[in-house]
Amino acid sequence: MKVDDREQDKWMEIARRVKAGEKQTVIAQELGMEVTKFRYRLRKFQGNFRSDSVSSPNQSNLDSEAESSLTQGTCNNEVEPSSIDTHLFDESWNRQWLVSRLVLLVKEPQVLFAYWEVDEQKRRLVSKHFETGWDHLPFYLQLYDITDIDFDGFNAHRTERIQVHPYADNWYVNGIKPQRSNVMDFGTTTLRGDFFTILRSNVVQTPPQPSNRSMQDGVWFAPLAKTSVEQSPILAAEDALNTKETVTIAAGVRRPYPREFDGYSVRAGRN
Repeated sequence: MKVDDREQDKWMEIARRVKAGEKQTVIAQELGMEVTKFRYRLRKFQGNFRSDSVSSPNQSNLDSEAESSLTQGTCNNEVEPSSIDTHLFDESWNRQWLVSRLVLLVKEPQVLFAYWEVDEQKRRLVSKHFETGWDHLPFYLQLYDITDIDFDGFNAHRTERIQVHPYADNWYVNGIKPQRSNVMDFGTTTLRGDFFTILRSNVVQTPPQPSNRSMQDGVWFAPLAKTSVEQSPILAAEDALNTKETVTIAAGVRRPYPREFDGYSVRAGRN
């Protein structure tokens, strides 16, 4: 196989991985390329492939070779050569704004969502400080419960540490207590195990847990058969209504009940 053919097969495989949802930043890191250079090569490959598709007289042979190289993965991730388009290489929807930040959001009373970004300059500074590559450092999210305190980084009511991948950029945290204030750090650890903060988020407060309305009192219905007043205080109230009187049927509660309920409204009974 020629060098050009191997290069084309390589970028065909990369296109398949992008189509399957892999991040371009991760693939670029595997290839040892800067992200901007990697995206340039992708676009260049797309342009060359399109021009070859138009001018090549042996297009059917090219398509069959490309299809065979793309079907080496799972069947659900197959990429037809004709489907390769610019949108595969466009990651403008990503949260990457080249600004170091950690944003914490409330999803539910017991669930938080965080997303973050570390710019290249800060990554280089952290790598230089620890004298190792960014990929070789352990990274964590550290969540603090800081309800009603002046947080100094060490006096949280509760601290939870979650390990994340070096190239992860978002995370859901479950099991949060309602009506609590929380803040989050993104960072790594020293050789002694001390936490080293790289980013700190905003403070959020979880809302109260919604009440269970099904546990509240519903409509009261009187029994159909008449019994003695001692057995049914509701019927006693009905009789009192007919005689223009009000009877106390529960401790501290005065409720005159009518005799009939037609399913839509309450009305007085007929004698």
